[in-house]
Amino acid sequence: MTRGSKLDRANSSKLQSGSGLPDANTRGNVWMDEDTGRIYRKTGAGVWVSDYLSSSNVLCIFAQTESVSVDNTDVETSLIGDGIGSATLDPGELVVGSTVEISAYGTYVYSDQVPSTLTLRVKLEGAELSYATFPVDVTTGQNDGVLGWSLNYMITISESGERSDLAWCQGICFAPQSDGSMYGRDLRNNTRVSIDTTISNAVDITARWSQADDEHIFTCTNLVIKLLG
Repeated sequence: MTRGSKLDRANSSKLQSGSGLPDANTRGNVWMDEDTGRIYRKTGAGVWVSDYLSSSNVLCIFAQTESVSVDNTDVETSLIGDGIGSATLDPGELVVGSTVEISAYGTYVYSDQVPSTLTLRVKLEGAELSYATFPVDVTTGQNDGVLGWSLNYMITISESGERSDLAWCQGICFAPQSDGSMYGRDLRNNTRVSIDTTISNAVDITARWSQADDEHIFTCTNLVIKLLG
């Protein structure tokens, strides 16, 4: 699909725009001042407040529209499926201060008959940035065997180098357990990683079960990639 600004906040169906500031009678709950490009949003109390970032530097580059499941396999599988936009960053699009924000959510099922762990990896143009491995203890007899998970991850270009730029890559994944506890695992690097910003960089998240079983099912239902700055 061709990448565009379809999902930019400035193109929201609830957005109204015009010259100057919104007033109490302005319809909708998002307003853009056409003179400055600044975005305003209406709070629950009906008060208009200005967001710090304008529409020009907040762009949703990809939103997944079809779920992806990793089941009955121990092969590393991409969680990024069909969607609107593109998960690939163009050459030169990342500069110092640019941040790529990845948010993913889904469900998982685990059979206690075949002990296994799950490994999540975040990659850029095929190169691994971070990974996390965690045990999953959900059984098919509890909560219908289905619980949720969430992942939040950021890549920030912090310094320009001679051959590549340096970036901090940090994230965390949460997965509730069948006993009601919450399991969290960091996906982080204690040192900055090198990223070649002069080439196209495809963002990817993968999942891999350590053991294949038809009751091991890890599904990504929602995935959004944003470019900030």
